[in-house]
Amino acid sequence: MRKFLTFLLLSTILLGVVSCGKDNDDNKEDNNMSYNKIDEYFKEIIFDTIEDDYEYEGTPTKGPFTVYNEDGSIVEENKYMSYAIRKAGEVASSSNKAYVKDANGLMIYQRESKTKYYCFDGSNYVGVKSRNDAVSWSAKRSKSYIIDGFASGYQGLGTIYYEGTNFSDPINLELYSGGYNYMYTKRGFHQGGEFVENGFGYIECRVNLSDAIYKPTEDPDRWNAYIFLHGNSNDCADFGLKGVVENGEMVWKLFRLCSHESHKEDGKKWYEDVAENAVTKMKYNEDKGYYEGQDDLFMQLWQGKDGWKLNITNLTTNEKHELSEYHTDMMKGQDGYFQLLLAASYCPAVSNIWNSRCGAFLRNVCYTDIKVARYNSNETYDLSSLQEFYPDSNMGYGFSQAADCASMIYGVNHEGEKMISYSCYYDGGGHFE
Repeated sequence: MRKFLTFLLLSTILLGVVSCGKDNDDNKEDNNMSYNKIDEYFKEIIFDTIEDDYEYEGTPTKGPFTVYNEDGSIVEENKYMSYAIRKAGEVASSSNKAYVKDANGLMIYQRESKTKYYCFDGSNYVGVKSRNDAVSWSAKRSKSYIIDGFASGYQGLGTIYYEGTNFSDPINLELYSGGYNYMYTKRGFHQGGEFVENGFGYIECRVNLSDAIYKPTEDPDRWNAYIFLHGNSNDCADFGLKGVVENGEMVWKLFRLCSHESHKEDGKKWYEDVAENAVTKMKYNEDKGYYEGQDDLFMQLWQGKDGWKLNITNLTTNEKHELSEYHTDMMKGQDGYFQLLLAASYCPAVSNIWNSRCGAFLRNVCYTDIKVARYNSNETYDLSSLQEFYPDSNMGYGFSQAADCASMIYGVNHEGEKMISYSCYYDGGGHFE
């Protein structure tokens, strides 16, 4: 992984640095297409999770992919490798060791015991490993995928951890959630068996959503884009925007996901607003084949002993949107453990093998002016209490999961502002269009 340590980059120099490990005279047109947007946004890149010099292991695969029963009869043909493997797992049994071959006749999966792990690096086939060997291998391969012998789901995904991540704090990956970018704050400061400083109770940021572009999936599964803030201690909740195409429009609408035990009975763990109340919308660009042109936003999240409140202001229309969740004393006495998260993801709504090449993307979700405040008992915060929240300030840990299709860039833009750019992409491309 390349890391840029406070280098002031002129635009003419930037293209050469970003193309590290490449000859700029070769494929010059492709390089400009891939990286010209970096010059638009960053004059100084501190570090990123893009690996332009990454060399894939294994044998390249070629579609279409054919699913066979053990006796050699054909089940189906699929242009997506992930779905062919998923289908083989569905039809296979102990007496029918179904398998998958690519267009070149390479066998990339056959029903095995669940303790056998099929390893892929991007779309390259690497082979079958034991659990320990597969996990150890994947930890060194940021673009890797591990599928168990039953093809029931991913058992490992290549991940890049942001510089400064505290690995003593538990990091729970969500292997069913596709590629995503998460950055958590630190918790309270612990000394002598007690917290001497609270965790964080407030976060605000500007979301430069006008820079982002979105394309829906080409496959039959349902996928959802999310831009959200998260608060947690003994209970947790996501608050933010869900992006989805409805009735021909791409709308960003409020959503909330809460872990409180009361929702086991009332069935209100999940809430999302209707499309008519969208915070902002994207327009479809027929020439480019994706959605763009939404408004910039200002997001705020308060976390307290009784729950959370989200405020979003549309900076174009000045419309304000609010969403809250309260349960009396649900987190009383937990202020030392309070933690906040800044996140963007594009998630498959499946619980097994999702498609890393479904054609969808959510690129270049940019955040500036990210500020946090330590929790205080009156749960109000003024300017004097605000602190920066970036990978070099108050971060507990951060990572890009499934780094084959997710990445983060952190640096300073041409206005002199610190900025984070998150991208998720399932089209075999990269961070920018």
